[in-house]
Amino acid sequence: VTENVEAAVKECLGGRVEYRADSGGCVHALVGKVSFTTEALAENIRAFIDQIVAAKPVATKGQYMRKGCIASTMGPGVEIALVQVI
Repeated sequence: VTENVEAAVKECLGGRVEYRADSGGCVHALVGKVSFTTEALAENIRAFIDQIVAAKPVATKGQYMRKGCIASTMGPGVEIALVQVI
């Protein structure tokens, strides 16, 4: 809910993505649709991981991301390799 509807619509159409973390530390976000090409999905996933790494708190030490998994809304999860994630 917002008072400035025009700005909210521009943000959504401009590619703004919201994500959330649950109590176990898992981060959930929409990164694409089934109709997207493989390259578009890969680009979105890379951008999402880069954003998560950029949001890492300064005080956090050690490995920040342990594993990644991607799934459709009701499909099984498939683990993805997180290479060189700081």
